[in-house]
Amino acid sequence: MKSLRLVAVAFVILLALGVGSVYAGGGGDGEADIGLPILGTTGVPALSAPSLFSGVISVLYADGTPVVLESNTVVLDLCNGSSCSTVVAWLKQTAPGTYAYSFTPPSVSGTVTIYIKAYALADDNGRIFPQVDTSIGSYAYTPSTSSSSSVPGIPPAAGTPAPPLTSQAINTQPTQTSQLVTGPSPVEPLLIVLSALAIAGSILVASKRH
Repeated sequence: MKSLRLVAVAFVILLALGVGSVYAGGGGDGEADIGLPILGTTGVPALSAPSLFSGVISVLYADGTPVVLESNTVVLDLCNGSSCSTVVAWLKQTAPGTYAYSFTPPSVSGTVTIYIKAYALADDNGRIFPQVDTSIGSYAYTPSTSSSSSVPGIPPAAGTPAPPLTSQAINTQPTQTSQLVTGPSPVEPLLIVLSALAIAGSILVASKRH
């Protein structure tokens, strides 16, 4: 009977030591307790250059520890409610756990929401996150348009009607024609000379007969 009591006491002691060791170790791997990084935003995305949008995100663990990202790029989805476009944004760490991103906006206009695609980021321990597409802000964008204008010096296309002649070009030919018609004829002086010679010859013949 006494031996059974000793066995029961020993079992209780061993059980207590096992439970205590589990709690003392924090329930397993300490890194696993931190969990996946949490994304946050700081400010509103803005146009930082004629064709460059930028913004700031915060990346922290649940206990507030800053996250060190594995890459300096991230894939973003830009959506306006009717369509989406994917771009690659550059990341730059500006403070522990704080990163500035920048990207060239595509042809998605209107109110555009920025999403970090699921599993697009990883910390320096290789943990991939976020688990779903996560919105980090929105912006309004209208692509610039330029009206087309005609370029001087380009010949008209085949089949284009020729422009009408100017009044100056039309009046030039009739003026030259009128000068040719109304000008003196070189035959008239010759006829006058021949007539005079004929008259003089007749007078000379008549005088010799007398």
